[in-house]
Amino acid sequence: MTAPTLPLDPTAADGAGSVGRRQLVAVQTFHIARLTSHPVVLRPGSFVAVTGKGPKGDSNESGKTSFLAAVGLLLADPEWRLDAGVGGQAAADLLFEPETAGASEQRYARPGQGYVVGAFADPDDVPGTALTVWCRIATQPPHLRFRWTDGLHLATADSDLARHREADERWQALPALSEVGAKRYREALYGDAPRCLAYVARRGGLRSKPSILQMDAGAFSPADIASALIALTGRSAAFETEAEQRRRLAETDEQLADTRRHDAEARRDEDDQLADVAARDAARHALAEAEGFWRQHFARGLLDALERAEVLDAELAEAERELAAAADDVDRAQRQLAGLADRGELDETLRVAATEAEALDEELQQARDRHTQARTTRGHLEQRLNDLRERAQGADGRDPEDCAADLERARAARDEALVAARGA
Repeated sequence: MTAPTLPLDPTAADGAGSVGRRQLVAVQTFHIARLTSHPVVLRPGSFVAVTGKGPKGDSNESGKTSFLAAVGLLLADPEWRLDAGVGGQAAADLLFEPETAGASEQRYARPGQGYVVGAFADPDDVPGTALTVWCRIATQPPHLRFRWTDGLHLATADSDLARHREADERWQALPALSEVGAKRYREALYGDAPRCLAYVARRGGLRSKPSILQMDAGAFSPADIASALIALTGRSAAFETEAEQRRRLAETDEQLADTRRHDAEARRDEDDQLADVAARDAARHALAEAEGFWRQHFARGLLDALERAEVLDAELAEAERELAAAADDVDRAQRQLAGLADRGELDETLRVAATEAEALDEELQQARDRHTQARTTRGHLEQRLNDLRERAQGADGRDPEDCAADLERARAARDEALVAARGA
């Protein structure tokens, strides 16, 4: 057999499932045919010869085919037909059978379950990139269960019996959340395309269909070769349903074209409606703007009218005052006119006016006399003021109180001087 070789990038899955671009670097089996539990190291890209020693001393029934089938099952070989639900039950035939192995069934009982373990990693950095996948094969449903976890998780006991016992403990220690069945493990681990396509003539009671890996592959027709290559790429289901997919694609394209046409018509209708709405909005805006201009026009006219009304009110008030004054003048003139019509009253008024004029003349004469007297008094006062000014020219600036005090002191000094003179 030849181990598959892929570009190494363990950290990038690129749609290749949990295994990603890791390579199968080791296989370990438990209760599979006559195989021991020793880890078998595989070198990616190299040719691996599988042989063994059977119960009769030759290689027959040594487990060669079982080992190839177990590796093909681990790598999701599509010829196991796990998607159809028959490969899981057929895989149980890989378990140890005493009769086939040439052993006594009374001494070696057929196990109820076994394991195929694969270690995947970058060959240049196995400890840092390792991922271990455990496949449990059981005689009772579910026939196939898969679990995996990062790192190397192989049975490492010293003896084959101890490793077989350790296998159950290793399986239980794996995270159960990652467990999947036969129909889902290929996509979960490897993505859409299979990692292996092998031809195994007999898998227990299961016979594989013809394969291009057979020695007589030259008898294959181009159609058979194409079918095998399609199976190798994991596109069998897509090829088988191509007509249906094309029909669905045509229907989808037609629906898409109808949808696009309806969308274009709806968009045109929507654009027309939006244009009408925009035109109505523009008309409403223009109408509102015109109404605003009319209101401003009327407001301006109202302000002018109010200003003119204030002026007219002021003029009216002034005219009413002038009218009232004119009415008073007319009333007074009418009274005077009425008085002029009575001669006796006029004579009396003239007499009273003459008496008042004589009294006023007498008061005028008295006022003139008082004016003359005041002028005379003013002359005397001015004369006296001049005298006082002449007398004030020799004053030293002292006020009368200070002068009186000085006079008293001077008189006291004089009296003392007279006493002193008399004594002398």
